[in-house]
Amino acid sequence: MTSMTDHHALLLVLGTFAIAVWPFRRAAREEPEPVEEGPGEESGTPPEIDHMDWGIRLGTIGRYERAAERFEQAVQADAEDPAAHFNLGLALDLAGDHVHARDAYVRSADIYPDFSDTHTNLGVALIDLGDPDAALLSFSRASGLDPADPLPHFNIACIHLAASRWTEAADALQAAAQADPKDAPTRFNLAIALRCAGRSKEAESELRDFVALERGRYPRQREYAQRLLNTEYADQGG
Repeated sequence: MTSMTDHHALLLVLGTFAIAVWPFRRAAREEPEPVEEGPGEESGTPPEIDHMDWGIRLGTIGRYERAAERFEQAVQADAEDPAAHFNLGLALDLAGDHVHARDAYVRSADIYPDFSDTHTNLGVALIDLGDPDAALLSFSRASGLDPADPLPHFNIACIHLAASRWTEAADALQAAAQADPKDAPTRFNLAIALRCAGRSKEAESELRDFVALERGRYPRQREYAQRLLNTEYADQGG
């Protein structure tokens, strides 16, 4: 890590793998409002509330280990419910148990292989377990199932960026930016990938877009982008 250049270190701040935004949801059922644990949770589940509901409630207040316990019980009640396995995987992932999260995602995908978020989250778990090649396959599967979702493209790019495959990273980030053009981290990483691939004019445009979009949320990256725009690209007449 100490040998990384300035822009690589900055890149890693934003180039993190993103968990799909489907936290603790169950198909064909309205998600309940987050609630604090009440006497019912401590003394046992009331008959009118099932384990999936309690897992959702616990997950929304950050009690991921307790949520995982409820989802485990939901899996035991219906081992063929892909949502129960997905929610179990997400709760375990957020609790830091990536091995069992991977297993839960795999089981969910076995039951229902066409839900892209399962493959996205499986890829994240595989990254945490140090298997980027398998993660790349999972992210690619997710992007094929839902090309309009920016997360798989972004995560594919992160793998290529870590391996200094700048052109492949730029291609994936351009797909992510097309899906979500207002995401500042995507535009910053795209600028870096383009710059490292030798596509300086495109990189300059992305840097300017990043500065316009970041709205003070990423001061270190903004400072770096401004430094490039005021020196390197100014020297080129930009």
